[in-house]
Amino acid sequence: AASDAAETFELTVKTVFKTSFVVHACPTGSVLDLKRQIHTQEGYLLDTLKLVWTDQRVLEDSETLTAIGLPERPVVIVVGKKPKQEKAPAVHPSTPKPASDTPTGLSEAPPTPASEPAPPEAAVQQLMAMGFTHDQVVQALRSASNNIDRAIEYLLSGAASAPGTAETAPLGQEQNPVAAPPSTPAPAPASTPAPPAAPGPDPASALANVLQDLLRSGAQPPAAPASPAQLPTAEKATVDSLTELGFPFPVALEAFLLCDKNHELAANYLFEHGEAAVQEYMAAQASAAVQATSEGQRRLLGSIQGGRRTVTAYEDPAAQQKARQAIPVKQLEEQAAAAMESGPAPVTARREPLAYRDVLMKQLLHWFKTQFFTWFSHAKCDACQADCHSKGGVAPNGHESQQLWAGVTELWQCNECARICRFPRINNPEALLDTRTGRCGEWANCFVLCCRALGYTARWVQDFTDHVWAEYYSESARRWIHLDPCECAYDNPKMYEAGWGKKLTYVVAHSNEEVLDVTRRYTDKWEEVLQRRTLATEDWLRSTLATVQAGITGLLPAERLPVLRQQQEAERHELEGSAVPVALQPGEQVPRQTGDLEWRRQRGEMGPDAK
Repeated sequence: AASDAAETFELTVKTVFKTSFVVHACPTGSVLDLKRQIHTQEGYLLDTLKLVWTDQRVLEDSETLTAIGLPERPVVIVVGKKPKQEKAPAVHPSTPKPASDTPTGLSEAPPTPASEPAPPEAAVQQLMAMGFTHDQVVQALRSASNNIDRAIEYLLSGAASAPGTAETAPLGQEQNPVAAPPSTPAPAPASTPAPPAAPGPDPASALANVLQDLLRSGAQPPAAPASPAQLPTAEKATVDSLTELGFPFPVALEAFLLCDKNHELAANYLFEHGEAAVQEYMAAQASAAVQATSEGQRRLLGSIQGGRRTVTAYEDPAAQQKARQAIPVKQLEEQAAAAMESGPAPVTARREPLAYRDVLMKQLLHWFKTQFFTWFSHAKCDACQADCHSKGGVAPNGHESQQLWAGVTELWQCNECARICRFPRINNPEALLDTRTGRCGEWANCFVLCCRALGYTARWVQDFTDHVWAEYYSESARRWIHLDPCECAYDNPKMYEAGWGKKLTYVVAHSNEEVLDVTRRYTDKWEEVLQRRTLATEDWLRSTLATVQAGITGLLPAERLPVLRQQQEAERHELEGSAVPVALQPGEQVPRQTGDLEWRRQRGEMGPDAK
């Protein structure tokens, strides 16, 4: 109540994922009042909210905060769900700069509506079919005196935006993270699949780390009851049994509390919603204990977390199965076997002998480049097949956002019939198995899924100067090997600096097991690169990546860890320069080959000496 405003106190609210926020609560208010405040402030669905007190008791709505007995610095744990976020359609103007090589996301930009007589309904429907909202179309037609051509230009200029719309801007997931990443980590797409994770640490340790620390961190324990933050033995055993289904302890605990401590309901809940909960948990693990205090740090952290969401999709069994059905596996295996039997023994650029699986990877790379995926330079009209010219971009519609995970949709206008065509920048790797076209973001995304589908240990590699590629671990060479599906490049890591003329800054590799700064692998000019790495200190970046890696490692099977650590140690020595320097290969000395010539020139990727 307004009259109680002066008597509010700060209440720290923590989640089972080790994140927290503060609300200003009224001591005489009820638990239901507090839930409503959390709902309003943080967006949790009110009917899913449960508040857990320091004695592990779920609070009743009718209880007052005074009656509960508040400590000096009170803490409560919240369990609940937030609604799926819908992205509002939006437009932004065409710009003279070259199109991004990678899909982009959104940022806000509010409008000013006009007030003119309603335009003809036929004109409204025609423009709405292009993907704009009713309010945007009406505003544009009114401003253009109902002239459709002028209204289209008005819409595409970004001047007609409805409240809540957004203007496109580069973001971190498969985009150039340096350009304009989110100030806070962007949420994963609502439909993003996440595989059930391996059981986490020992439940007793997890309980101490997740609950006891949550309740005691930043809070004084209450005078009464003076019991430790532990579940009763029977309840702890129930949560333990839920972790045996393959879910981390905090996720199992959340389901247990959400379902009023009912084991059967919690198990059903996990099977229905557990994948999304695991993904949320992994994102929280990635950001736990990481302090991003500057814009540069926020950019780095947002991009790192976006990469984590990207590689999660590659572990979806259904997506891998679909990829295997699309790949001519038998044909590639036969070609690899024939290559092993004929000619000299295959070797890497370092003269390391290649095994059958390495040769098979080369066959997969060649097939993907020459027979499967195509490069998108500009759209063809879906009505008359004439060439189109760019008209900027809009926010994706519902299908493009929810099923394709697009962050932006490019608009292209036919040069002959003036029809507007849409090209969503797809982030869903499974959907890319059907569309089979795009720029480097789409190429790398789909290719890494294909690698994982064939059982390769593979990485998605993000270059902060707007490119994406892949790496795989060669068991025979005992190192990570660079792959660029767009260029059909194998083991040519210096090609971007020496051949394209890129001024590299940050190159970060992601897999389901790791996140690592691999910039040194791609440069012979480390001291120059260091001068351009200005988003954060090197110590901050190392600490942040170590924190994220610790969260990932905690979810891996114990039997995998010794092998992984051995590989990581060998890679660390390689990246620090202990490996023998290698002379540039022919494939590392050529400019970029994919994309229109003028587009490549505008991007400065025609070589270090190009005019």
